[in-house]
Amino acid sequence: MKPIFLLAASVILAACADTRTSAPAAPAAASAPPTVLPAAPQPSAEVRDAQERLQRLGFYDGAVDGLWGPETRDAVARFQRSQGLPVTARLDEATLRGIESAPAAVRLSDETDVRAVQNRLRQLGFYDGSADGVWGPETQVALERFQRERGLNIGEVTGATLAEMGLDPAEFRTAAAAPEGMGTADALEPEVVASIQRRLRSLGFYDGGVDGIWGPNTQEAVARFQQSRGLEASGVLNPVTASALGLDPNNLAASVPR
Repeated sequence: MKPIFLLAASVILAACADTRTSAPAAPAAASAPPTVLPAAPQPSAEVRDAQERLQRLGFYDGAVDGLWGPETRDAVARFQRSQGLPVTARLDEATLRGIESAPAAVRLSDETDVRAVQNRLRQLGFYDGSADGVWGPETQVALERFQRERGLNIGEVTGATLAEMGLDPAEFRTAAAAPEGMGTADALEPEVVASIQRRLRSLGFYDGGVDGIWGPNTQEAVARFQQSRGLEASGVLNPVTASALGLDPNNLAASVPR
């Protein structure tokens, strides 16, 4: 009996071994798919042009990089609102035409214009001086506070600033259409030009002679001064620039020391 028992045990053990070896192998782990990074957004020449123009108009103060983002979209919407266009926040054909044709700088050509801005700044809580029609340091500071809070370009009175105040830019003269009287060679008296030259020289922006002649050197010095103050570097003596130089933009001759 013993040999028969041993034989049976051997058969059972062999069957168990066969079962272990014939068990199906575990499936190999599936390899992870390669990571595909999203393509970087590509700059657009059309968007870049719009950003540059909107920046000059005072609606945009972000990077001019040709990339469509929230800042550009908001600037487009502000521009559309100011022009009475449908506020789509998209660069549609009507918006592009409007951006191309809109004047950048606004000239506050008389006391009435200045007073209108002062009154509006006072109503909005940015100015507590008198609406006297004189663009002085107090008015300039109030303007810049307003522009900073609303995300506008700081320093220059633009159509964007007026529209954001709730004023109609069309009721103000643009720099291109304004009559002569400030910022041109023929319009400025020699005493006024000499005063501007002395002021620019004392501030380190002009190293020419104080000859009362408005030439390229004086104009370039004005542009450098404007750039240093965050103003549009046009080289034109507009009211904001005159005020920043310590002159009375409504009466330049009265600002000249006698």
